[in-house]
Amino acid sequence: NEKVIPALGNASFCGISLKGIFNVIVSDELTVPLQPGSLIGEMAVFEKAVVRTADIYSATETSLAVISFEELDAFRETNPELHWKFTHMLAVASIRKLRSMTEKKFNLQTQQQQPRQSTMMSAAPGEFNLKYKQETLYLQRFKKKVENTEKLLEIEHKERERNERLRRNIEYNKMNLDKRVREQNKEIIVLGD
Repeated sequence: NEKVIPALGNASFCGISLKGIFNVIVSDELTVPLQPGSLIGEMAVFEKAVVRTADIYSATETSLAVISFEELDAFRETNPELHWKFTHMLAVASIRKLRSMTEKKFNLQTQQQQPRQSTMMSAAPGEFNLKYKQETLYLQRFKKKVENTEKLLEIEHKERERNERLRRNIEYNKMNLDKRVREQNKEIIVLGD
């Protein structure tokens, strides 16, 4: 296993796994495998994070297609439609990944909690509940950020479509006006003869 992206490393890009399996090490107990086609590092796009929050290792021979956040921002100007589609894909992938990690973390913590209850250690369930509530709150906030970003992207997309319709209407009206002016000029010439 080779460390590909270190936790606390510079968050300046995201990528798509093209080949092999990557393992995201969320904690000592929680590892999330990412198959080819999975997005890597996309959560930093929405959080505007400067550093990574998890270590990512290659479990097999891997290949990763990378796009820098600067390139992603440039897409907004050069190809807004592609930017919208790509950012939407990032948002959906983030939500799915968060759900998967939450489910795995909850299942793991539930498994760890059960033996503690059987030995009558009453403090552990309270600690578990507090940590679970904190993580759930964090995930709810992150999900809200992603949803808000999706809404903003949708508004931006609709605004671009509206502007494009207006531009086409202006061009159409200009062509009709030019045609009428030419026709009137012909009539004036004919009447003038």
